[in-house]
Amino acid sequence: MHRGVRECAWQEDANSSARCHGTARDVVESDFLEFAIVIQIAPQMRILVAVEAIDLRRGIDGLAQVCKDRLRADPFSGALFVFRNRKATTIKILVYDGQGFWLCQKRLSKGRFRWWPADKGQTTS
Repeated sequence: MHRGVRECAWQEDANSSARCHGTARDVVESDFLEFAIVIQIAPQMRILVAVEAIDLRRGIDGLAQVCKDRLRADPFSGALFVFRNRKATTIKILVYDGQGFWLCQKRLSKGRFRWWPADKGQTTS
């Protein structure tokens, strides 16, 4: 086992919160692993994909502004917003879960995201 990495068994306690139970030497248990579910995607969740490339140096506030200005959508709506860079090697996903924003990024080490919707002036369900 690597230093700072531990094996654990997830169990729910009386407060209905998931906890990691296990042992490891020289490791302090961290509370940020308290929730087992990170982002829950439901069938009725809206997913909006920006068809134009975005400068992905933007953070949460910058991408939320793009949602308002370009996509004409409320970033606090719970919808999942997907953005890509000009080279199509990186995507960012922005979603509000009711407590705060999640900002996820995926960068390909080789290749590109080949499929991306084109702007045809229509929305797809």
